[in-house]
Amino acid sequence: MGFFEQYTPVVANELNGVDILLLAVIVIGWPIYSYLNLKKYPIESVQDDPNIRLSSYNKTMIELWSLAIAIILLWFWVNRPFEALGFQHELNTETVITWVITALGISFNALLLYQVHVNKEAKEKVAAQLNKVGEMTKLLMPKTNQEYRRSMLVAVTAGITEEIIFRGYLIWTLSLYVPTLVAGLLSVAVFIFLHRYQDKAGLVQVSIFAVVTTIMVLVSQSLWPVIILHIGIDVLSISLARKVHEDS
Repeated sequence: MGFFEQYTPVVANELNGVDILLLAVIVIGWPIYSYLNLKKYPIESVQDDPNIRLSSYNKTMIELWSLAIAIILLWFWVNRPFEALGFQHELNTETVITWVITALGISFNALLLYQVHVNKEAKEKVAAQLNKVGEMTKLLMPKTNQEYRRSMLVAVTAGITEEIIFRGYLIWTLSLYVPTLVAGLLSVAVFIFLHRYQDKAGLVQVSIFAVVTTIMVLVSQSLWPVIILHIGIDVLSISLARKVHEDS
């Protein structure tokens, strides 16, 4: 079964009331809440809060898991095939390509982390790059061991739930009414907007990641490679920032 066959609806009204509510929350409510929250709590008002990182981590995990669990419960309730959400795996050329991309992405970040551990110049270069990601992003980087452990939970949470929400559910629902490629682009746009607390350099990285993972899902029809890639990159990136901070 090809991708367009899978994501093209048999009937035009497959979404129920809960779907409409979830879709409204994801594409309207969540972005508005994110925008207002940034306006209400600018970095100047929170940078001296010693609990800002842990509270932010907890809030992020609650938001993401709440939406992801709601989607999964809805899937069970209406008895939809989980293959439509991206939980499938066929060993074909497309899937192999996405797993190769996953392996390369994780390997690159692992090599970068290793270089930071053993090479002073590499560490200084990464430190300079981290200074460009934005004040809010730098503020949220873990500083203590407790924060680092909690941030690892955030990394795993984001890797699982964001792929379910954006590359799984959002693409599926939108593709019922617009071409699949358009649905993919719209999901990328929402994903990027929700990461707008990052400065230009950080948003460029987020944009590239969102586009690549969306293409991977469109090609392979599977969330598994992008979930592993997302977790791997987040875990290694946080570990990288932690290492640079420890030695600064």
